[in-house]
Amino acid sequence: MSKHIQPMSSTYFPKGSKVGFSFLIFGLLNNLLYVVILSAALDLVGANISKGVVLLSNIVPSLSCKLFAPILQVHKYSASKRLLFCAFLSFFGMQWITWSSSVSSRMLGVALAAVSSSFGEITFLQLSSRYQSTALTCWSSGTGLAGLFGASFYLVFTTWFNFTVRTTLLISSFLPLFLIFNYFFILPTAEYQHISVSHQVPFDAIHRGETSSPTNVLSSMRVFFYLAKPFFLSHMLPLFLVYLSEYTINVGVAPTLLFSQEDSGLSSFRDFYPTYQTMYQLGVFISRSSIGWVKVPYVLELAIIQFGILGFTILQSLFYFIHSYHFLLLIIFMEGLIGGTVYVNVYHTLQNLGHVDSEMAISIVSPSDSTGIFVASLLSLILEPTLCGYQVRHGRDWCNRI
Repeated sequence: MSKHIQPMSSTYFPKGSKVGFSFLIFGLLNNLLYVVILSAALDLVGANISKGVVLLSNIVPSLSCKLFAPILQVHKYSASKRLLFCAFLSFFGMQWITWSSSVSSRMLGVALAAVSSSFGEITFLQLSSRYQSTALTCWSSGTGLAGLFGASFYLVFTTWFNFTVRTTLLISSFLPLFLIFNYFFILPTAEYQHISVSHQVPFDAIHRGETSSPTNVLSSMRVFFYLAKPFFLSHMLPLFLVYLSEYTINVGVAPTLLFSQEDSGLSSFRDFYPTYQTMYQLGVFISRSSIGWVKVPYVLELAIIQFGILGFTILQSLFYFIHSYHFLLLIIFMEGLIGGTVYVNVYHTLQNLGHVDSEMAISIVSPSDSTGIFVASLLSLILEPTLCGYQVRHGRDWCNRI
């Protein structure tokens, strides 16, 4: 199916505004259900099962999807077909979660929604390379907004409106269908941006037909690593390191970053974690929206700083040497700023390739963040109980009173 439907309101809004608005909606809706699912983690698995199960059920299929995308050369399929696939798979996955009665069955629905979100991210990032830079800026801003909106959406519907978890998830399952309307009726027709190649990449051999088509998984992986080599230090390592660090902080360390009520002013130990997540998402939203006015080339250095923040928070959890809760909020906010900055600047540099090379490069680089999240989820399963146990043995049992 090709995009041939005339975008609505073409005579009332300039093309640049429609492109920006469309990609803002793409980023918001594509990432929204991921945040809703993580917000509902406790309700999905119960109090006696680790929330890391939800994260693993999400990230394993997401990582698999991103790893196989360049091997299968998904960029050759039309954006409209991929978008329809993502929207309906996301809808079906959320419906599956809604009507499932067992934890294992719900995790299958989580996996389906994860494949949709991951495949959608690749699709929309590739699609953004066909427009002016405002597309990537607004996409990134939308993904940052999804963190704030998704958590608030679940909180408002389940707490303020007193909707059941099933009703809330049922309502959220229809949101991805707006992606279809946005693509066919609002987004203007793509215009490829032919930009000169800023550094040598080995795609030209493929375009000239000098490499044979992969005949098995092993040869496919060899092609993948061959193509990935130019991007490893400049793009893939920074993404991997920054996501490894921030998700280990958020899932494995943040639940143990507790203070006395006198030092924090909070009324409950339960209030710490959602407050940290709100500050983190705020930092992500601001930094992912920043590419329009500031570009940061030092993404590897920022990723190393993020890894240092991980080390700092682990030491804080162990030894409680900082007694200022508000200072730690600032650190978490900086964590979000760094994470969003690395993400948006890595993908921005990939737009300096020709449109076909950009789409292929995005497929190659995109598994890096999911790999970091996957490793972080495994580390967090061990790290959180280890840190909590250390605190209890040293006279701080706050983590057991949440």
